[in-house]
Amino acid sequence: MEGNKNNSGSNFFLFLGVTALVGAAVIGIAYVSARMVKLKEVVASLKSIELLGFNLTEGTIGLKLNVNIKNPSDIEVNFTGCRFDVYLNNIFIAPVVYKQPQKIAANTTSLIGLNIYFSPFVILKDFSIGNAKNALGDLKKMAIKVTGYASAQVAGIDVENIPLSTEMPIANLLQ
Repeated sequence: MEGNKNNSGSNFFLFLGVTALVGAAVIGIAYVSARMVKLKEVVASLKSIELLGFNLTEGTIGLKLNVNIKNPSDIEVNFTGCRFDVYLNNIFIAPVVYKQPQKIAANTTSLIGLNIYFSPFVILKDFSIGNAKNALGDLKKMAIKVTGYASAQVAGIDVENIPLSTEMPIANLLQ
């Protein structure tokens, strides 16, 4: 009879321990899942644009687009890469892939630089003469748009296809 009491007490503590572990795991999974959903609210915004130069042999222009990425979550996010399409006045000018891991602390913003190289003929081929005169003659009417997806890791879990998009007039970026 004495052995049964000890066995009952051990079983109770084993049950209590397993229940606590399962409860902690469920709460942890719910917490991380809620943060992963918040990742879909990541905000990208163009901060500035820099001229990298001209390559006369290839006929290309190089630009560096500085993009702010805001992490609205209350846990650190490790962005593992981004892929974007860059547009000038809704005309596709170049794809860009950013593969450098970037840790963004909770509720903060981090800056990434996207280097793009494109031929100016890509822009001009789709413009009519009147369209080109209006768009290229007035910086206030020219806008750069960056749209694409990011990949990240949160609490060791990979998250793919986080949508990012931003657009801004070039005149605002040059100030």
